[in-house]
Amino acid sequence: MPQPDKALPQVTIEAQRVSLEHRLTMFVSSITRSAPREEALQRWQTPICPLVAGLSREQGEFMLERLSQIAREVGAPLDREHCHANLVVVVTSEPDKLIKAWGDRGRVFWGERASVAAFNAFLETPRPVRVWYNREFGSPAGAPATRGLNMTLDRPFTDGVFTRSKMDVKDMLLLASIAVIVDRKEVDGLLQIGQLTDYVAMVTLTETDLDAPLGNAPTILHLFDARHPGEQRPAGLSAWDQAFLKALYNDASSQQILITERSQITGKMLHDLAP
Repeated sequence: MPQPDKALPQVTIEAQRVSLEHRLTMFVSSITRSAPREEALQRWQTPICPLVAGLSREQGEFMLERLSQIAREVGAPLDREHCHANLVVVVTSEPDKLIKAWGDRGRVFWGERASVAAFNAFLETPRPVRVWYNREFGSPAGAPATRGLNMTLDRPFTDGVFTRSKMDVKDMLLLASIAVIVDRKEVDGLLQIGQLTDYVAMVTLTETDLDAPLGNAPTILHLFDARHPGEQRPAGLSAWDQAFLKALYNDASSQQILITERSQITGKMLHDLAP
């Protein structure tokens, strides 16, 4: 008689792959749900030029180097050393005042689908990290003309230093610039600079829904879920996060024009995580 127990390991492996594929599908669909199904997921085609303010020089340089390292690893474009900042990360004890001051100047919050209602929601929704995405229409072969971010930071808003970059069919919205405002009161004493930097990388390399249900997915996006002292927080980008970002930027020009983009990304993640 056949030995059914010999087939069990292969059956178990296949069952695990099916389960993992389902979990990855839910993860990708959830964190990208702010992008309509008929549109391409948003990504950078304009080279990224970051500026960090409000941290010590050592922390600022670490954040810049870590952001550039992640971008290189996943295949996102980076600008040369002397560039006009289009990814601004500010750590401040007065995030609401800073956002309102920038909003009054009308220079930072713009782009396709920007509106007064969207800005008010951004201003009035307190978070440890708030992210504003400026988008412009583009194509797989061409990036929008970068406008950078014309922002002014006064001492009442930040007590750190500026650290500049040293880094070398369907509608398609591309990331043109991003403003990240970090509430110092929510992160000081709770996070290491590496944790915060990895979180910023994850939410700025594509538009990420910060309210997405994540379940038990292993992801840096759980960083602010911990509500009690000593509760475990993600140490950095997870294997899922890295696989997602690599799949997003790998061969992006061909997959962007397909409505099956999310399923392609899920398939690449599955191959990367469970070859």
